[in-house]
Amino acid sequence: MIAIKARYLKHGEAIGKDYVFACNFLPKLGDIVKAGKAKAVVTEVDTSDGAVYKYDGELRVVEEMEE
Repeated sequence: MIAIKARYLKHGEAIGKDYVFACNFLPKLGDIVKAGKAKAVVTEVDTSDGAVYKYDGELRVVEEMEE
């Protein structure tokens, strides 16, 4: 599992700050992913070993990439 940072989309536009998510696949920068019921655009990908574990608290898991 890797860690990514993504920004939520509102009306197709990235808003707010970056949030950290856990991810089971390798997205590219700019990919749109599904985070719960919302969509988010990937702003950073951290593939280092144990990347998910260096963040405190509960992480939302990104389930799939938008087509």
